[in-house]
Amino acid sequence: MKFNQHFEVYLNFISSHEHQSQPEEVYKREYEPLVSLMLISEDIFLFEEDLISKFGNRPISEILDENLGYVPGIHQPNPKKDGKFYRAYYDTWMPLSIEPRNPYYDHFLGYLLKHIDLLKIDQCLDYQLEKYHNNNITTFSRLLVLMLRKFSGSLIPEKTVVTVQEWIAIKTEQQKSDQENISNSDYARKKNGKINRRAEDNITSLNREQTILLIQYLKEAGVFLKDEYLTDADAGKAFELLTGFSQNTLRQDLGKFYQFQSKDNLHKLHQLFSQLIQQIDKQSK
Repeated sequence: MKFNQHFEVYLNFISSHEHQSQPEEVYKREYEPLVSLMLISEDIFLFEEDLISKFGNRPISEILDENLGYVPGIHQPNPKKDGKFYRAYYDTWMPLSIEPRNPYYDHFLGYLLKHIDLLKIDQCLDYQLEKYHNNNITTFSRLLVLMLRKFSGSLIPEKTVVTVQEWIAIKTEQQKSDQENISNSDYARKKNGKINRRAEDNITSLNREQTILLIQYLKEAGVFLKDEYLTDADAGKAFELLTGFSQNTLRQDLGKFYQFQSKDNLHKLHQLFSQLIQQIDKQSK
């Protein structure tokens, strides 16, 4: 999927908008520590000599005064200095896409939804769903529901909460409709591709009348669901797929199965079950 910076959980976008929307003390007390923790989880930080080299060997105090995105953090082992611990610095405005594998993904996705235009939320969630969640609306919507429950009111505005909930409802309904269409399409494909059965064509071992008797006797033996769970229409649809006989004809004939209990039909069924018993006996020895 083509990269779209506007719909990524993009640290630079989130930090700049959060800085603009919050008082300085709130930003530094609540937001900056979270970014530092996220960058620690990714092992993304610089040491003093890295910053000095990056900004032309200027004093570290000047660099920090002029670049507010860089904040000092906890000490980290410096491989350039025999692994001894030195203060680390975090670029809290760096161009970084935060992905679901990061433990702070949900928090920063909440910040993104907080600052993104309402008219673009649907597109943003579509993008995240496809790129990072394999179009699995079930797992992604569950993440969003829990995220809204966690951050609603404290981080995510109410109008955004409602918009995300509407997106979840629409996507869930679309998935349900798509699954039904696929199921119907598969059934229609099988039905349209069926063979045309004729009397005594011997494509299956039983003709239509004998098949009706088989269904009825299996129902009476408890092999199938009882009548309150299985209608003649259900049985007709199932055996149309299995035998090629029309489901409508099977449904109608099941109501008058007794008309097909001729000696020839009963003999054929008896012969069939005798063969099955012989096969079972053979396999059990």
